[in-house]
Amino acid sequence: MGLDLPHRNSRFEIHSLRPARRTGPDGESRIDVVIEVTQKRPVYSSAARQRQAEGLPAHLRPPADFDFRGGATLLVDLETSQLRYAIRKNIADDARLERQRAFLRDDGGCSSLHALYLHKQLLAAPFALLHRAGA
Repeated sequence: MGLDLPHRNSRFEIHSLRPARRTGPDGESRIDVVIEVTQKRPVYSSAARQRQAEGLPAHLRPPADFDFRGGATLLVDLETSQLRYAIRKNIADDARLERQRAFLRDDGGCSSLHALYLHKQLLAAPFALLHRAGA
């Protein structure tokens, strides 16, 4: 099971290491270890600006617009040291990065509770008006 960690030269951090008890299929109690690994990478608000900055030496790059965060939560069997399960968010995933950029730009969607109820395109909706009237 590939985890794609670490990304290029990005450092990674272990934010949590804790036991998790479970009952196995045979009814025996088992202990797993939950490990939370995180990474971040500095990115820019557009793919074009990202390519431009990555073409420069590191010391000449302008400050990034935000940190793109990712990592993995790993579930390891303590008795066998085998990785049982992994949930990951890859910081090298360009499609996920584009979704993050769109969210931060708020490309006409309802990306927040404020936008959900008060977005200019939704104010005509009775549901939004009903909740707005009580505010």
